[in-house]
Amino acid sequence: EATEITMTTKELEQRLQAQDLLFLVEKHRCNESRENLLRRFLTARDNDVEKAFSFLKSDLEWREQQHVFKYHSLTSSKVLGVDGDVSGKTMLDSMFAIGYLGKDFQGRPVVYRKITPQLDAVKLTTETNMTYEKFIEYNIWLLERMAKTMSDEGQWVTILDLSELRFGHITKMHLNWVKVLADLLKEHYPER
Repeated sequence: EATEITMTTKELEQRLQAQDLLFLVEKHRCNESRENLLRRFLTARDNDVEKAFSFLKSDLEWREQQHVFKYHSLTSSKVLGVDGDVSGKTMLDSMFAIGYLGKDFQGRPVVYRKITPQLDAVKLTTETNMTYEKFIEYNIWLLERMAKTMSDEGQWVTILDLSELRFGHITKMHLNWVKVLADLLKEHYPER
């Protein structure tokens, strides 16, 4: 099985090289070995080289378009556009709390996210300069920081606390925000 994984990793690497994409892999892998990065994308696509290639190519294009490296040097306030005005960040934290809890028994970073019934996108956008796009950027920033916390190697654990939500609290907006998070993880942080 190890030989098969090595062969598919080499095939994916050759496919990327043929398309002149290895330089982007090198640019965006940070501290993660090329082999581990390729293996993550292969695993996410059941070791199908063509599917992994398309998936990784799409991710690399997204990383270039999003300029993900900018998030490595920004604070959360800068990402949210609330530098100097903490009301937006405070309001977001009360509706959608996020915290780093430390590491689990296997040494993986643990992130805690809590969505509360008070999550109100309209209130966030009308009472602060928070936008849906800023929320997405904030989550990209957080995910990039998580990858850096673990030197771009391995996986992390996310605890999504919905305990305060009751069926009557859940709105389409709540579901959309959870979907945005799930899609970000699925499409750009496979096997993390």
